[in-house]
Amino acid sequence: MSRTPTILPFILDSKKHVINLADPATRTHASIATTKGSTFHTSSQKSAWIIDSGATDHMTFDPSQLISRKSSTMSAVSNANGTPSPVVGEGSLSLSTSLHLDSVLLVPSLDHNLLSIAQLTTTLECTVTFWLNHCVFQDILTGKTINCGTRQGKLYYLDWAPDNEVKGPAKIATPAGARWFVMFINDCTCMTWVSLLKTKGEVSSRFQQFYQMVETQFHARIQVLRSDNDGEFLNHDLNQFLQDHDIIHQRSCPYTPQQNGVLERKNRRLLEIVRASLFGANMPRSFWGEAVVSAAYRIN
Repeated sequence: MSRTPTILPFILDSKKHVINLADPATRTHASIATTKGSTFHTSSQKSAWIIDSGATDHMTFDPSQLISRKSSTMSAVSNANGTPSPVVGEGSLSLSTSLHLDSVLLVPSLDHNLLSIAQLTTTLECTVTFWLNHCVFQDILTGKTINCGTRQGKLYYLDWAPDNEVKGPAKIATPAGARWFVMFINDCTCMTWVSLLKTKGEVSSRFQQFYQMVETQFHARIQVLRSDNDGEFLNHDLNQFLQDHDIIHQRSCPYTPQQNGVLERKNRRLLEIVRASLFGANMPRSFWGEAVVSAAYRIN
């Protein structure tokens, strides 16, 4: 049974952004907002999600992001000039632990992923508040923040926010002398990066290296850093770096590991794989560091 798409009568910019107000009788087309020229090229990170108040449905061009892909009742989406783009399927995906999307349309011709405000507020029962430079998704009943977005040019993008945690010290050092490791997790994709440490004091320099890597390899800026209240995340050098780069530091409450659920689950999974790997390969426990890095790579 086909769905009737909901189209918002909302104009983002009277000169460039136009919403395609399709024929209400059409039941096999959704619509998207577009801009003349380079609407979907304002960010060089193609995997970014644009928060779109003119899109009737969540849409992605990347089939690898979808879970339980199936055929869609939508046959095409239409942009502002009426040009149709084929829909080849739909599925679900998770952008973070608190942001799960269903009925995401797969549209290969798109250049970016689109997060539909109309669909999001309906399915998650949340509010979306737009400010000058950012926006916030909040649960209607609890007021809890689900996610945030940041304005870049004339568009709002879903935030790329890493969670991080330091583990150690290990009783046995690695051959290189490491006794700790720090995890950086992208809250949107759950991609994980692990760095081995000889001391906890290296966290600040490793985060700065990680920041540069993200900027160079993904053409993206880290906007929010989430961590617990351990001392390595409260040192002067790290705080100064965050301040200089306008990065918001979100810290969990003391003695509440449940607020770091993403990290806790990932850490448990990593260590389970490490134990199994070392045991299965009959390797000395001193190679735990290499096993952690390998486990993170395999999970990614």
